[in-house]
Amino acid sequence: MASAMKKSTLKHLWEIEEKTLDAASCNRFRDVTDVSQYLIRYWQLCTGDFYPRRTLGKFYAVDIGNCMEVAQAIENQKWQMISINENCTGKEFETVKGRINTAFDKILPCKSSFER
Repeated sequence: MASAMKKSTLKHLWEIEEKTLDAASCNRFRDVTDVSQYLIRYWQLCTGDFYPRRTLGKFYAVDIGNCMEVAQAIENQKWQMISINENCTGKEFETVKGRINTAFDKILPCKSSFER
């Protein structure tokens, strides 16, 4: 799930760990040596520089067996936020992807200004 990050924390960490963060941000895919967003999250927790909040969200490992449930949750906007990871390959993946995309198209029929 997503976690809130303060711009001031990111700026501070980039100033003190420029080389490490530059290296991680240049990789197209994660590398075992990269730092992640958890650096910022835990920095904020350790310094007490955060505001506690609860996000009503759900993680789904989507496969052929639960794609209808996930699609319904999307269409009904059951959660504030969802995190989706596919848990299938090949023909099943195409079926699952189609159903999930249909659900998103139903609630988000127009492209945002950030989409091409």
